[in-house]
Amino acid sequence: MTPSPPKGQHHNAKVYHVTGKKADTAYRILQHALPEHVGDSAILFKIGAVWLNNQRFHNPDEKLPAGTTFRVYVSTQRHETALLLPSQIIAEAKDWIIVDKPAGISSVPDRSHLYCNMTSAVTDYFRSNNLRYTANAITRLDLMTSGLMLYAKNPNAERYFGKAMLAHQIRKQYTTLLEHKDPRRADTFAPPACLRIRDKLSFVDKARVSPDGRDCHSLFVKNSEIDTKTRYNVMLFTGRRHQIRCHARHYLAPVLGDTFYGGKSHPNTGIALWAAAYNFRDLSGKKIRIRLPDLDKRVHDFLVENPSQPAQT
Repeated sequence: MTPSPPKGQHHNAKVYHVTGKKADTAYRILQHALPEHVGDSAILFKIGAVWLNNQRFHNPDEKLPAGTTFRVYVSTQRHETALLLPSQIIAEAKDWIIVDKPAGISSVPDRSHLYCNMTSAVTDYFRSNNLRYTANAITRLDLMTSGLMLYAKNPNAERYFGKAMLAHQIRKQYTTLLEHKDPRRADTFAPPACLRIRDKLSFVDKARVSPDGRDCHSLFVKNSEIDTKTRYNVMLFTGRRHQIRCHARHYLAPVLGDTFYGGKSHPNTGIALWAAAYNFRDLSGKKIRIRLPDLDKRVHDFLVENPSQPAQT
């Protein structure tokens, strides 16, 4: 049975460097070094978790010389294949499809797995509908961010949307929750009704405000205040990696659950950041407006599952 996309916090892959002491097949080299991970099915080779010379290595029967060194990624998701559920298809047309990515699953193949990701799931969906086209994500989301992703369904659409992305013609809106008051401390920040951010971000391990970075432009508009939290709608005019998460941390407060950028841990629900809306024109010039249908419920559920901690007395 093919499991649905996993939810919750992602367990990062462990990395092993394995060197063959003598000439042998790739399978036996790994089996000797990692007997607990290399079974009869040689699953690590099949899912793309074995790397040689910075490329995926898939042939367990190839004989290699002594001194050959592999890089092997071992993840708890190595036996899983993502499945695109009907409820995750938000909108579909002849040339494109928009799907709902849950938190905890990669947008695209990562170093440890070729198949446990949304792009693989969309490709399988295409093939189940006799569309022989390999999906390519036009828009991507961070691992623990959920919400809308856009895919093309043919090469012409992929080229069209690729140019539209470069020209900033696909408008994206996100919703996030920030902690504007810590009940255990006296210091707070007053959530502004609107904050336009123009700066430069660089990325080394994580995003940082840097004069040597790339131009970034975000607009935070306050939606509401709920207890000690503030809900913002965020418009992106550039699409830098971790842009919202970095801007929130640097200028306002961390996104709830985003421990990577200084937030508190919420182990069961990912982070409070949702890709909520797209506006774009399709290949015919028609205006398309897509909204995440249950956004308010997701925000409500996150708040219920992650209540504010009581003040210390």
